[in-house]
Amino acid sequence: MKKRTAVFGTAMIAAVLATILLARCAGNPEDTLLDPAGESALAEGVITGVLDWGAGPPYPLTVVYAVSSYDPGCTGGATSVHVTGENVNWDTGVWESTPGMTEIFPCLWLGDEVLATDDQFEWKFVTNQSWDGSYAAGGSGVDETARRGTTTATNGENLRVSIPVAGEYWFLLNASSDPAYFWVLTPDQFPWDTTGTDSTRFTIANLPAGAYTLILSVPSEPEAFPTRYIRGI
Repeated sequence: MKKRTAVFGTAMIAAVLATILLARCAGNPEDTLLDPAGESALAEGVITGVLDWGAGPPYPLTVVYAVSSYDPGCTGGATSVHVTGENVNWDTGVWESTPGMTEIFPCLWLGDEVLATDDQFEWKFVTNQSWDGSYAAGGSGVDETARRGTTTATNGENLRVSIPVAGEYWFLLNASSDPAYFWVLTPDQFPWDTTGTDSTRFTIANLPAGAYTLILSVPSEPEAFPTRYIRGI
């Protein structure tokens, strides 16, 4: 059977509506669904869309991520990353005693930490169990209140953000670019959504202006439905 993949998208300043049509066939190619040349339209606020599988319901449960400035073709990244700072009293022993962050996609790392209420939290993203080459303050700067910014693998000054409420925070490091990008988010702020077996609509809100890569993942059937990337949204 010949497999077909098509993408239809409409971009607006206030929002982006992306309608993705995927042929439901095993062994779909792993190439990028959408990789437009030239300038990309900026999205601000919300990315919403519908996945059309061509058949169903039921539909395969799909996780949709929106990550700014992400290049899924990156290679040669770190083999491990640990959030090391005031959360562990700068104890380097955690590099061997804990697994650290998880590389959920190439050069895209996710970890969670429970942080105490404090005006500031300081840390570094330690790579390969060594301070050398760790991601620290650098690039164009850090928005301490929004808890996001750029970081360079130079083991420079500590990264620092404001933590107004004690609790669980998710650390996201996009190391696919130079400088790299990071976010410190509460779980409800994480830029993802999950479609169910009876609905394929997704909505990812509270996004700052920028160009995004959508990542489509079907955790239950990774071989039949390889991870897909839609770039330039």
